[in-house]
Order: sequence, then structure tokens, then C-alpha cells
Amino acid sequence: MKLGERPLPGVEGHRRDAGRQDVAQVLEQDRLIERVRQLCSEDTRLDAALMYGSFTQGQADVWSDIEFWLFFADDWLADVDPDSWCAAVGPTLLTVQNEFGTHVAIFESLIRGEFHFVPASAIDAVGEWPARGAPVDRMLVTDRSGRLRRVLQDLPETRDPPRSAAAVEQLCGRFVNWLLLGDSVLRRGEIARAHAVLVEVHRHLLWLVRLIEQCEFRPTPSRLAERELSAAALERYARTTAPADPSALANAYHEAWAWGQEMWLGLAEARGFEPPAALLAAIEARMAPRT
Repeated sequence: MKLGERPLPGVEGHRRDAGRQDVAQVLEQDRLIERVRQLCSEDTRLDAALMYGSFTQGQADVWSDIEFWLFFADDWLADVDPDSWCAAVGPTLLTVQNEFGTHVAIFESLIRGEFHFVPASAIDAVGEWPARGAPVDRMLVTDRSGRLRRVLQDLPETRDPPRSAAAVEQLCGRFVNWLLLGDSVLRRGEIARAHAVLVEVHRHLLWLVRLIEQCEFRPTPSRLAERELSAAALERYARTTAPADPSALANAYHEAWAWGQEMWLGLAEARGFEPPAALLAAIEARMAPRT
């Protein structure tokens, strides 16, 4: 979006509904995004670039990150200095390569920018994404060859939820895998580890409830949960949370199992598959309230 131009449809409307700022206000992220667009236009080493995340989805606010994939000509990628490229977007306090290989710039305003510096030959790999997450025209920043547009157009805009009985069974199985791991290390006395594993338990609980309540099946299931899930679901979720305290964690795992088993049985009936009765009975006996 050019400064002074009309914003993307939906972005300002979301900000107005959120009640966080005047609709005419230009966010600092908008200025950074415009600078990225300018750099992409000027950097002849760049074959294509796309933006993803909340600013392409019409869900951005003052707390949102900016996120980009930058596809450089293969022969030129080695000459690109990610730290310098990010600093050209705006003054940075830190640029770090995270554990997934993405460069994260923290700008002076503490806005985060995620930048994937990859070869242009990786454009075709975008076609393996489960979904693009936003309209193509909102995502495209630069596309000198036209190849990126073609790849994006072949992707569905949103990720399909598990539909088959087998896929739902797998999701339920992954839930119980994490639940049993967390409960086991908790019983061993690894409190910090049990607390960390609870995050994975939560992810799967939220995916299950999104299936049941027919909400958007998001890759990050906690995203917009407060807007999209029912009050009852949020209350059940809260009961599965706990500080790193043995007693509180034991209760959280018990509540997680009670909710997860309830959803598993409901989904099995709705999707027409047989839940593993012996497994459920064994876990039920193990997860009984501790005395």
C-alpha cells in the first residue's frame, strides 16, 4: 500500500471494529511495508516477493508483525546480506536468524518483521503449501517473471480442515500422544517439561474444538480464538491451563483429558468411526483425579 492511498479492503474495517485507533491513522507497519515494496522494486537481484500474514488477511492491528518471502535470483542470493537488507527497511535494534532459518528484524518501534531470504528456484515449492491464506493480489509484492502469481493462483485460499474419518482419527491420536507424554514427564517430576508439553496439548484441543464448532481451521489454532470460539469452549480451554506447579499441572492434564475425550467421542459419532475403547478406558483410569 502506498502512503496516502486507500488501504487494502478489510484492514481498516478491522481496526475500526477493534476500537484500537482511528480508521484514518497510518500504522508504523504500513510505512515499513511500503518501504519493503520500494526495496523490492529497486533490488534487481530480486525475482519475486510476497507478503503473508495478518496484513494480507485484513486482520492487522497495531500489534501485528510484517512478514515476507523474498525470492532472489539463485546466482545473486549469496551476495545478499540479510542484516543490511532489513536495516534498509527501517532502523533495527536486532536482526536474528531463528531456529527455522527465517531472519527476524526487530525495528525501533519493537515491531517484528519476518523475512525469508530464499532462491528464486524455491518459488515452485510455494505450490506445496496447504493454502496461501489471503487473496493473491494482496500477497504479491514483486513478480518479475510472473511465475509466483501462477503458483499462488493454484493454491486454495484457506486450509481445508480434516474431513475424512481417518484424518480426524489421526488428529485425535496426535492429541493423546502429547497428553500422555506430558502426563508421564509430570509424574516423573519434570515440571518444566510437562508445562512445555502442555502447549502442544492445547494446540490439539483447539484444533478439535474448531472442528466441532466449525470455525476456520487455522494453522495456529489459538489465533483469533477469542473471536471465533464459543464462550463455553474458551472456558473449557482456561481450565486446561496451569502455572508450572505440580498440583496445578496435574489438574490441567486431567481437565485436558476430560475435554479431549469428550470431543473425540463426539467426533467419532459424527464422522462415523469407532474410537479405540481399550485405549480410552486405560487413559481414563490413569487420568482419574489424584489423591
